Amino acid sequence: MWRNAPMRRYLWFTLPLPLSFLLYGYSLGLPFFLDDGAHFTILAQTNGFEFWGNFPTFPFYRPLVFTIWKSYESLTGSYDPVALHYLNVVIFGVSGVLVGQVARRLVMVKQREIVAPLAGTLFILFPFSYQAVTMVAALFHLTLVGGILLCLWAGVKWLDLPQYSALLVLCWTGAFVALFSHENGVLTAPLLFAYIVVIYRGQFPPLRRILMVGAPIVIFTAVYIWRWFNVRPQDATEVANGVDVSFAVLLQGITYPIVTGARLLSTVGDDAQPLIIILLVTVCTVLVVIWMIRNTTHVVLPMIFALGWYVIAILPAALFLTAGYVLGQTRLALFASVGSSIFWAILLVTLWHGRWRGRLVALIVTLLFLSVSIEFLEMRRFDFLRLATYQSDLLDSFEANNVAEASTVVINAPDFLTPQADDRRFLLGSEGVLFVDPAAEYALQFSINSSYDYSQVDVIAYPAIQRNTGFDFSVHPPTIGFDGVVEAVRSTDYVYVTQFNARDFEAVLVGGTQLTPPQTENNVLFDDNVGLENAEAIFTTDGFIDVVTHWTINTPDAIKIFAHVYCGDEFIGQSDGYMWGDTYPLAMWSANEAQTDRRRIYFDDVFTTDCLTVYVGLYYGADVTRLQAIDTVTNEQFENNQVPVQIVIEGQS
Repeated sequence: MWRNAPMRRYLWFTLPLPLSFLLYGYSLGLPFFLDDGAHFTILAQTNGFEFWGNFPTFPFYRPLVFTIWKSYESLTGSYDPVALHYLNVVIFGVSGVLVGQVARRLVMVKQREIVAPLAGTLFILFPFSYQAVTMVAALFHLTLVGGILLCLWAGVKWLDLPQYSALLVLCWTGAFVALFSHENGVLTAPLLFAYIVVIYRGQFPPLRRILMVGAPIVIFTAVYIWRWFNVRPQDATEVANGVDVSFAVLLQGITYPIVTGARLLSTVGDDAQPLIIILLVTVCTVLVVIWMIRNTTHVVLPMIFALGWYVIAILPAALFLTAGYVLGQTRLALFASVGSSIFWAILLVTLWHGRWRGRLVALIVTLLFLSVSIEFLEMRRFDFLRLATYQSDLLDSFEANNVAEASTVVINAPDFLTPQADDRRFLLGSEGVLFVDPAAEYALQFSINSSYDYSQVDVIAYPAIQRNTGFDFSVHPPTIGFDGVVEAVRSTDYVYVTQFNARDFEAVLVGGTQLTPPQTENNVLFDDNVGLENAEAIFTTDGFIDVVTHWTINTPDAIKIFAHVYCGDEFIGQSDGYMWGDTYPLAMWSANEAQTDRRRIYFDDVFTTDCLTVYVGLYYGADVTRLQAIDTVTNEQFENNQVPVQIVIEGQS
């Protein structure tokens, strides 16, 4: 009996659960991403039950997940990113365990002990799932998959053991969860009946029992479809453009190790048809080879079922979502990944139980899965953590400067990151990490991750000062030009600009009318026009120096600042450009205006203050001629027209 199996057997079967935390445990430290803030804003308008009726604020009929979130908020009083990310990882890990159990029932007895943990592990390793696990807003997809898998496993288990009525209740519960979590839940009943056909292969349980399992699910499905057509707009069923591209993007998941290898040779570009042909030929070849090796439906039929699952699961997204959306939203393949995992698990176990050549092939293919998935997921983990650090550091600066009570502009805040073409691992798709939907109000991203209201913070894009290297960095709109930037910052209390240091980036406080001047007096006059009244270089142990200077100007002119850093005689860093991160040139100042500028200079190596010297000065943008720097106390000119700046240690006065 299954309930009397040794404990180690169950631990072996539950391997996908700890593996999910091993790969995605970092997500517990992530903030809310994407449109989480928009979802929670919607939730604030309801008591949690309107979603089950007509609630036009949200464009999809997915009431169950909203009820889960609203219930959590009602019990705790807030939305906690740690708890909600934890929920995503748990559901994902449990789904991996259920994938193994669903696959286990498809194969012969001698293969079951290996195929179960292998299928579950391949599900957890599936590279395209990374967005679904790390973003709270993707819970719809996770509960869809978990619900369907629970329905299939519990339904068939009850058919085998009808004395356990709790299994039947679990089956119905899983179907209900899947249906009212996502539109693809309507596939639950077809998948369940197909699963029963493949498992029993003509030796079916009594029809009465099959109807007891399936009839309530059909009723749930009918109710959902009825509600969907009454609630959702009718144009939601229109076929989108670029179906072939969308289909090709999602189809890559069925043979992703092969696709990754093909990436080394070429790219598909905009033409998706060659990729589709390659993938279909690969899959058909695998099926023919397996048939020739085994010549039995006990292997081929379950693999065809798994392939059918994959294709059916990607069809709605391929048909009804635009290709541009699908290219950046690989989490849409999470549901389909169940079929891919089962397909490859059965193939690998079949090869393993064959001759030594088959074992060698199985081992090589398994290593390919591991290497491709782990490398890809590690790259995405790195990107997610960069976004999380950006958000955390910016919110810390907001709180330190009491931004909630001030006018603030953030320039070039990230929407999402994508690897450059040479760093991508698949033939199609952006492989991006999403932070904020371009259509969303960016201030929600700040407020939902803080106890303060930052709704007054403006976020704008100014591409002229965006200098990312090694990766693609998409900024949040609206995009404005030079005049618009000057107008936005000139009377703002605090100005933040996203700055780049190799593959890292952060929001740096560069200026604003409320920026505090440094304490060290300088009393320098440049060309009898611009005065440097105060200057300090704040040294940190984090690999950078912040040069803070306070300036006055008599007559506005096209003048730039330079700040140079030396270690002894070695030049080690600089920051040249207009005030406030190249957003507020002195030519745009008013006569006799006084402002404080802050600029960050990064170092590649670790230095101490013992060898460092920092100089600042001014030069004309037109011909790079330095302005004459005179000490107004001694009336002497500074050497090379550069003014030494006192270095202070961060945190010390």
